[in-house]
Amino acid sequence: MGYRVIAPIETGTQEPVSQATSWKLPVLVMAVVVFAALFVVASWLALNRRKANAARIQSIAVLPLENLSGDPLQEYFAAGMTDELINKLAQIKSLRVLSRTSTMQLKSTHKTLGEITRFLNTDAVVEGTALREGNRIRINAELVDARTDKQLWSQSYDREAGDALAVQNELALAIVKGMEITTTPEDKVHLARAETVSPAAYDDYLKGLFYWNEFSEVGMRKAADYFQQAIDKDPNYAPAYAGLAHTYHELAFYMPAREVMPKAKAAANHAIALDNSNAEAHAALGWVLWNYDWDWKNAQREFLKAIELQPMTALPHGQYAYYLTSTGDLHGALKEITRARELEPFSAIISTGAGVICAGLHRYDEAERLFLTTIEMHPDFSEAHVNLGENYVLQGKFTEGIREIRKGIELDTDSEYKATLVWAYMKSGDTKSAHAALNDLLKLAKSQYVYSYALADAYGFVGDKENCLLWMERAFENRD
Repeated sequence: MGYRVIAPIETGTQEPVSQATSWKLPVLVMAVVVFAALFVVASWLALNRRKANAARIQSIAVLPLENLSGDPLQEYFAAGMTDELINKLAQIKSLRVLSRTSTMQLKSTHKTLGEITRFLNTDAVVEGTALREGNRIRINAELVDARTDKQLWSQSYDREAGDALAVQNELALAIVKGMEITTTPEDKVHLARAETVSPAAYDDYLKGLFYWNEFSEVGMRKAADYFQQAIDKDPNYAPAYAGLAHTYHELAFYMPAREVMPKAKAAANHAIALDNSNAEAHAALGWVLWNYDWDWKNAQREFLKAIELQPMTALPHGQYAYYLTSTGDLHGALKEITRARELEPFSAIISTGAGVICAGLHRYDEAERLFLTTIEMHPDFSEAHVNLGENYVLQGKFTEGIREIRKGIELDTDSEYKATLVWAYMKSGDTKSAHAALNDLLKLAKSQYVYSYALADAYGFVGDKENCLLWMERAFENRD
């Protein structure tokens, strides 16, 4: 294809072409040729840029390092080294790093590397082993281009246990070099910076991470103990304070907020004072400011700071989405939770949160798909069952809704879930069952911690205004 220049056809006597006009045609032809050549060159460069972008590694998964010791008590070391490597790589703002939640599903898997990479939808994979024996650590790792199954880099490290953090930095730098990705000056500063921490404190910190990831009351209490031990041994280690902050605000789901949220805030502020670039500390502070201090303006500032520091990490996007939901900005919340799901597609909490937001926007079919997908991946995740039940009830599907809510309660006797069951029965017109569910909630309050607002909700659902207001006041006093 080319250009067609269509000129008017003239008839009759033609005047001779003057010398002044005769030079214009060759110049015009030359200009067209030059323009066409420039167009071809520009197209070729654009095509090669697209090919380069397509070939460049843009996402990576760090598979759980295998614990070679055979000792379950050493599992924390392999898990902790995996977590720390993920956190280190996540500081590169142009690289999507799959979270621990996503990769831990593949622990001890029998899938081939090709199956794993298709499952995770990632460009590259890091896999390896970790061993701790006495005062020695041995780490073997390799980087594989998942698209070609080509090994890009491999290395073995045999060091003293006190060098574990230095090995983390060397690993991260070597992996980035092996991927040949472009890093910003800020990325290089983060990668080159080596934390200084006593070996004993770092060991306790890894144990804290291990128990925190159990996401249970027992696990959180153990995590708090280990993070505090790390701080006692090295009071200047910012990540331990950040870990303690997240642990305390999670414990607020199991005990009165007034007992733990001030501790979470103090730990987060201490971490930021030591290292203002710690994204996890800013996210933890944002959570406390929002949920406990009710300081929404500064909470938003902290969430946005965490996103700025680690835009390719799901946690701050997910937490900010929940914050936006409470402000009524459901469309903004959906945008943030969608981004979080892109970064962490296998997180039960994030996918369930996306479903809740869709339900709030009356997109019930989409919400149902999200809840069902979550349950398929995590059948024992109680929150997904309860929220699926709520979604059914909102559509008038009372039998299905009550069944799912009860399933969630079987998995977790959370007081909020029991209050939701009261609501579901009242919506269905079964007031007798609603009052029976309220009585179950009151019995539960005698044996475990129950949210004041859950009791306020339950009384409100059955129309008991006096007790509803009484428990609302207590919820306010308790910052519940």
